[in-house]
Amino acid sequence: MNTKKQEYSLQYDKENTRQIKFKFSLQYDADILEKLDSVPNKQGYIKSLIRADIANPRAESENQEGVKIMKKYQVIGGQYEQAWKGESDSIRGAKIIAARNKELWDNWQGWHIPAVYRAEDCEVITAAGMVTVPDGREIIVHKPDAEPID
Repeated sequence: MNTKKQEYSLQYDKENTRQIKFKFSLQYDADILEKLDSVPNKQGYIKSLIRADIANPRAESENQEGVKIMKKYQVIGGQYEQAWKGESDSIRGAKIIAARNKELWDNWQGWHIPAVYRAEDCEVITAAGMVTVPDGREIIVHKPDAEPID
């Protein structure tokens, strides 16, 4: 009986999971190893760092005038106020980001997929008086007259 459970578990893992292996240098990565050794749930810790990085709406670089340069397409959702979900240089990539960030709106409105906008239809603003974003934080929003890409 135990082998059936093991076979099922192996089959499930093969179809539904993916493993990634990291190799650390004892000499150059000692600080990272020390931190990981201090954390009881290494997988959860690493996932939370990656998700925090994904959620951080920062532009990739700046031009010579110090203006932030965004990728070609921005994904913005939110029911009551705009919420930046990610960016991509391809429409396909942006639509994948949008699909992964499907939102359940209240008031019986159901599930909504965030919209994709061209970078030129978006701008970086400093949040002030918003409910979900602290004042003073830079965020990416679509311009008032912007139309989402179909």
